[in-house]
Amino acid sequence: SDARQVTEPGEPLGGHAGPVWSRDGERLLFTVFDGPDVGIWVVSLLTGDASVVQRGFGLFELALTADQTTLYAAGGEATILRVPLDPETLQAAGPAQVLPVAGVAGVRGMSMSGDGRRLAFTGLATSSHIWGQAISAEGAPIGAARPLTTDTSRRNLLPAISPDGEHVAYTWRRGGEPSALWVMRADGTGHTQVTSGRGASMAPHWFPDGSRLAFA
Repeated sequence: SDARQVTEPGEPLGGHAGPVWSRDGERLLFTVFDGPDVGIWVVSLLTGDASVVQRGFGLFELALTADQTTLYAAGGEATILRVPLDPETLQAAGPAQVLPVAGVAGVRGMSMSGDGRRLAFTGLATSSHIWGQAISAEGAPIGAARPLTTDTSRRNLLPAISPDGEHVAYTWRRGGEPSALWVMRADGTGHTQVTSGRGASMAPHWFPDGSRLAFA
C-alpha cells in the first residue's frame, strides 16, 4: 500500500531499473540502462535529488554489500562490474573493476547472499538471427529456411525489405552498446552498418524510392 513514485521521467534521462536500498533506508541506488544518462545513480527518498555514481552502458541489476563499501552491477555481458563506494555518500571511491565470469554468455538477475560473500545470477544468452525462406507464388515453402545473419555475439532483429527486394535493413543490438541499423543484400551478404553514435537506432522502414531509411 501507499505506493509513491520515487524518480521522474527524464531525471535522469533514460530507463530506470534495478533499485537497491541504502542501509539507512533513505536512498535508492538504481541503474539507467538506456539513453544519454546511462550508468548507476543514487536518489534521495527525502528530497528526490538524483546524482550519478558510475557511468556505463547497459547496466541493470545491482547488489550492495551490507557495509556499503562495494556495489556490484550486472549488465548482460559475461562480466560483473565492481564499484568501490564511500559508505556515507554512496559515491564512487575509486575506479570500477570488471570481473570476468567464465562459462556464461551474459550475467543478469543478480542478487547477493546475506553475508555478502556470494553472488547469484542468471547466465543469459541473447542471440538471434534473421532468416530467409524461399516460397512459391502460392506461398508454399521451397526448400529449407536459412539464416541471413551469422554473428551470435549480437541480436539481429526487426528486418525491413527494401521496395525493390534487393536489400534488408535491420536492427543490431549487443549488450553494453547502443543499437544500430545495418543493411545487407537479400541473400545475406554485404552487411554494412549505416548508423552509429551514442544514441540507439532501431525499427528501420524504407522510403518508397528505397534511397532512405526512417527509424526510431
